[in-house]
Amino acid sequence: MGQRSATETVAGIFQCFLAQPAWTQAALAESLGLSVKALRARLEELEAEGVPLERVEAPPHVVWRVSAGWFPGSVQLKAAEVGELLRQLLQAPETDARNALIDRIVSAAPRKAVPVAVREAVDAPPRSSVEAAWLPLVMQAAMDRRCLLIRYESASSGSLSWRNVSPQRVETGPPARFLAWCHEANDLRWFRVDRMVRGNVDSKTAFVEVDPAEVERCRAESLDGFRQTGAVSCVFVVRNPEARWVRRNLPGQGRERYVLDDVPEGVRVTLHTSAIVPLARYVVGLGDAARAESAELAAEVERLARGALHGAP
Repeated sequence: MGQRSATETVAGIFQCFLAQPAWTQAALAESLGLSVKALRARLEELEAEGVPLERVEAPPHVVWRVSAGWFPGSVQLKAAEVGELLRQLLQAPETDARNALIDRIVSAAPRKAVPVAVREAVDAPPRSSVEAAWLPLVMQAAMDRRCLLIRYESASSGSLSWRNVSPQRVETGPPARFLAWCHEANDLRWFRVDRMVRGNVDSKTAFVEVDPAEVERCRAESLDGFRQTGAVSCVFVVRNPEARWVRRNLPGQGRERYVLDDVPEGVRVTLHTSAIVPLARYVVGLGDAARAESAELAAEVERLARGALHGAP
């Protein structure tokens, strides 16, 4: 067989996989005019460089394949998928990066695949400049399982401090927040992205991987990024007609965490949570339409209500 340069070989391999997504090793070698040994070496090099090649043993053959729709260095979309991608992007909070992606897709996609009114028909909440600056860093760290060193403003005191954190889960909001292992507190803590002042990947500190079950438990016991120690069952009753509004406007993400029971006067709401304070604020906001039934929630509702009556003039 003749000699081919490395560039010619790689280009030939890509052309073959663009033509069809799966080849037997022998057929691909013959198509490229290479020995099986030379082809296998080049395929293994490409695989090591991140090309999504999959090697499958299918005696007496060896099959190499890529996923359907693969394209070198990019992602290939069908025309029908372009509209769905645009709809998903339009739901995301507005940033310069999001708008640039929309413009890029609109300019490159077939006219029939692009909705007539792309920007004009949908309004998404704008992302704050602070969130836009730091959320990509936090998301990438969570996906790569990398530790971050952040300069963070405390919600309670307003003071700034440096924190080493291992982001476990990101909630894009808005407001955007993330649940991370705090290396200083040795515990899972919530952090608001808009309270970050500085941040960078900390390659000197090992990432702490928290048991996914513990992460989910912490998220389930939290409410809008608020978490105390010790979760309890909080119960309150809301009368009609306010009960109908409450069913659709419970605080926090994940309404499936609430248990809603019909009662003659309206609805009884139960939530197992450690976030008693924000839930009590919600109940207080309902005024005389709501009644706290569980002891811990009732005590916090009374404290907040008394504070509102006897606070500063």
